[in-house]
Amino acid sequence: MNYHTYVCASILKSHKPDWIKVKVKVVNIRLPEKLISWIDSLVDKEIYNSRSDAIREFSRSYVMKNRGDEK
Repeated sequence: MNYHTYVCASILKSHKPDWIKVKVKVVNIRLPEKLISWIDSLVDKEIYNSRSDAIREFSRSYVMKNRGDEK
């Protein structure tokens, strides 16, 4: 287990944010190869467990930041 996964797991054991409790839907997206390669490098370095985890975190962070209620 990498550090990022360990920290997230530790936080989630003690407190589940509201965004974890919601139902999720599958969304298919198209991205440039260069961006996919960059995301894959983050997965290879074990910063994220998968492309989906990385994109989900990027999306959530962006939305929360722009809504003004970053947690």
